[in-house]
Amino acid sequence: MAALAATGFLLLAFASSLPLYIAGSLFILAAAGIFGSVDLALIADVLPDKEDGAGRWMGIYHTSTSIANATTPVLAAVVLSIGSPTTSNYTVLFFVAAAVAGLIALSTLRIRSVR
Repeated sequence: MAALAATGFLLLAFASSLPLYIAGSLFILAAAGIFGSVDLALIADVLPDKEDGAGRWMGIYHTSTSIANATTPVLAAVVLSIGSPTTSNYTVLFFVAAAVAGLIALSTLRIRSVR
């Protein structure tokens, strides 16, 4: 899934036409859709205390997701200012996003099974 997102970000970085930009966006949306459904199912499966503490653990998960969603725009603004403080550098932003997605893909290679 992360490799699919990385491919989409690379397509956006090199997009010189609207169809290529749309194709890159579709790759990213497909990766997000696959990740969202699989991620919630996996988290529900590996909860340490399913009977009594499921709500607590899901709350912790959603809090961590919300923190990432809140900090990412700030980091993106910093990346966009690379090169010139007066213009935006979206190519660098998409390269950074592709690199992060690639690192995420590499970090999941060691996962063999859930239980």
